[in-house]
Amino acid sequence: MDGDREMITSQEMKRCINKLKDGKDITKRDISKIVSFCKLRKTKIDPDLMQTYEEWFKAVADRLPEFGNYAYTVPVCSFLMRKFDLGVMKTISECLDKMSLLDKPVCVEVANIPVADWIATGRGRPTSVLNLEFAGGLRSSFIYERALGMVPLLEEDFEEKYGSPEYDLGGICFGINIQTLYVQSILSVACRMKMPIVRIITENTSMQKRQDVVLVDPSDRKNLENMLSLTPDEVFDQVKGILGENASAVKKLKGTVMRITVPNPSQIFDEAGEIVAHYSFLKEKRKTAEDDEWLEVIR
Repeated sequence: MDGDREMITSQEMKRCINKLKDGKDITKRDISKIVSFCKLRKTKIDPDLMQTYEEWFKAVADRLPEFGNYAYTVPVCSFLMRKFDLGVMKTISECLDKMSLLDKPVCVEVANIPVADWIATGRGRPTSVLNLEFAGGLRSSFIYERALGMVPLLEEDFEEKYGSPEYDLGGICFGINIQTLYVQSILSVACRMKMPIVRIITENTSMQKRQDVVLVDPSDRKNLENMLSLTPDEVFDQVKGILGENASAVKKLKGTVMRITVPNPSQIFDEAGEIVAHYSFLKEKRKTAEDDEWLEVIR
């Protein structure tokens, strides 16, 4: 194994680059050599080799989104990306931008899906998590195939419209804002209904971007449509009573990174989920009744 820890040379790297340019792929041994720099601690890299790394990741970007052994050399963890200079980090970012969501997670968390060899979080709800360092790390897990048929729980423009929530499949958060209340109350219902959930977290250090996506089965998302049709403000207005004296503070801090803490967030979210599910049901029932009355008038 010591051979795998040896620093790759510029000549070896250039041979790998030429393979990609010729339409070929690298071997698994080549993968170990290329990522060796990331795995060695307190190791400085000379400028020539750093430049060769930039050429390597440019060659990888040219081959993506087609996936091959070369893609496994792309670091997805910000800690590993920071080992390179800005030029290399920029080319890594180009690689990540061309990859699918499931090929570039730094962290994957699941609920209501049994997995082996993943870390049990031991939080409010039974969830398991897998932390990854390089692209394609999820492909060896059956979760990859499972998640391919899933869809995002939230709309793509949710954060643009309402701001970023701080949520967790286990129902544990350090603080609450309106967006967090909204997402967690829906997730509490999904968990209680035993819906399979996959949460994908990606990082892009060069572009300072973080993507956090919750995936569910299409049929399960349809079952949650009534709740998803509500706005975060609607949810807050329905559940603020369970927050007590801090409710006005939550409203005031809407859309900011500021937040309040609560004694038992998991319990708060579960109570909020029950309230919102009941409210969405009654709202849909009332809307259906109004539509029926209007049809009678038309007739």
